[in-house]
Amino acid sequence: MISRCPSLLSRDLENQIIPSCHFIKTFVHSDKKLVTVLKGNPVLLLRNVEEVMSPNISMLQTYGIPKPNISILISCQPLTLMRKPVRLEVAILKANNLGFNPSSKGFIRSVGMLTQLSESTWEKKMVAYKNFGLSEGEFFLAFKLQPMFVMPSEKKIKKLMDFFVKKLGWSASVVSKYPNLMILSLERRIIPRCSVLQILFSKGILLKKDVNIPSELNKSWKAFLTKFVTKYQDEIPEVMDAQQGRIVFPGFHIESKDASQ
Repeated sequence: MISRCPSLLSRDLENQIIPSCHFIKTFVHSDKKLVTVLKGNPVLLLRNVEEVMSPNISMLQTYGIPKPNISILISCQPLTLMRKPVRLEVAILKANNLGFNPSSKGFIRSVGMLTQLSESTWEKKMVAYKNFGLSEGEFFLAFKLQPMFVMPSEKKIKKLMDFFVKKLGWSASVVSKYPNLMILSLERRIIPRCSVLQILFSKGILLKKDVNIPSELNKSWKAFLTKFVTKYQDEIPEVMDAQQGRIVFPGFHIESKDASQ
């Protein structure tokens, strides 16, 4: 933490750092979670956390956000509450307008994401998706399902969507139903898994119509490995090479735009 944020050494231990740690702990409840928050965000301790966060926490409560969800925000995106109250309120109002329920966990995750984006950046992200055929309604649907859908840069959005549309043969609407795909690594996760599936398709072991590809890309590493690699590696050793990224993925030849085919 100190190597990442050496300015911590200039802060008052008794009057700033310790009180700030105590304040955060009242929301995250354990030393372990406190350490996780601070390791990920050491800059928190450069300011008086209670003094800065308290007005924002009060605002969240005014808009009906329950304390457990505020705790989630502090655990996962604490810097959201270190911003100016006016910026946080804009994000809250936007989340309301998008139809989120203030008492839901999705609401607090969306607020955390919206505080990071200016209106112009939000519009640019929307345009980047629209360029691949995603409608405005589908864009909002995807954001409601996974607020981090707007986190990738415009460059990454183009790279991923280009792969999904050209290499996998999907329509853009598939991504609106499986927006979590946009926060996965193309090189480390998506391409190797597609390579494994393509080998199994080409060998006739699996039929495209029987595999929901977006769902399989979202599965945990262990679940995917067990279902498609370990099970077939003795019979088809290439699947292990594919899983490890050593085989070039040529793309699927899919007649239907349905992602499950």
